[in-house]
Amino acid sequence: MADLTGLRNEALSALAVEDTVSYTAGYEPIKKFTFMAGFPDPTVEEIFLPSSTIISAGYDAAQRILYLKFKNSSIYRYFNVPGFVMDDLMVCSPGNYVQTSIRNIYEGERC
Repeated sequence: MADLTGLRNEALSALAVEDTVSYTAGYEPIKKFTFMAGFPDPTVEEIFLPSSTIISAGYDAAQRILYLKFKNSSIYRYFNVPGFVMDDLMVCSPGNYVQTSIRNIYEGERC
């Protein structure tokens, strides 16, 4: 089990292919989940997000594809997404931003 407190994205990327991760508030674990590292396109960098519903996001600028990995282990890809959407996702509340600015605006599919 890995503790996300104080870890950087580089350290999280080094987790085994399947790991159980625990978010902590002080010393008490508050969330545990298991996930597979990476996206269907292995060239897309996985960026971990502070969210109660989304584990990580990745963006393929050349193809304008946004990948989102949810805590229920599902991965979605959204097509024709401009780069500013990924930028905004990094500074907004990820769950709310996906609901209001991605989900019903861009064509997407479950991977």
